[in-house]
Amino acid sequence: MFKRMVRQAYHKIVIALIALIFTVTSVHAVTTVKFSPQGGIGQKLVRMYRGAKSDIRVAMYSLTVKGQANALIAAHKRGVNVQVILDTNLGRQKTSMGKVLAGAGIPVRHVGPSGGAMHHKFIIVDGKLLATGSYNISNDAEDHSNEAMLFITDKKVIDSFAGEFDRLWQKGKQVQ
Repeated sequence: MFKRMVRQAYHKIVIALIALIFTVTSVHAVTTVKFSPQGGIGQKLVRMYRGAKSDIRVAMYSLTVKGQANALIAAHKRGVNVQVILDTNLGRQKTSMGKVLAGAGIPVRHVGPSGGAMHHKFIIVDGKLLATGSYNISNDAEDHSNEAMLFITDKKVIDSFAGEFDRLWQKGKQVQ
């Protein structure tokens, strides 16, 4: 009888510890949100690039803001591994910063249009911070449109997006 009580108590303790581990893990994951127009999303992204230590992975439907491109180039020059995926159709437009980034030595790939547009809008920094939402890196998104960008530190969510980035990267065509 005593051994049975000890075994039951042991199982309860193990279950409580597992629950505690999941709670502590969830407590450390943080999600914040910014909105535009003029809600500071662009500034937050630049701060993310400046704080990057190892890598920045961008999958963006539209990237037309010169200041954002310059911040990515500055990170690249600091030794941060920067990779950019853009939608094929929008990436070929005159206003796209894809060729500017590629000219600075940043690997840029186009994905689409077979099977539809590459309509993602996400950025992963150092495998620790994810920015995703409706926000394109465009002046229109920053100054006029109603957009949102979530900033997420949850490792499982980031890993899912990293897997999607890898899938698209393999599929993409290098910009010259």
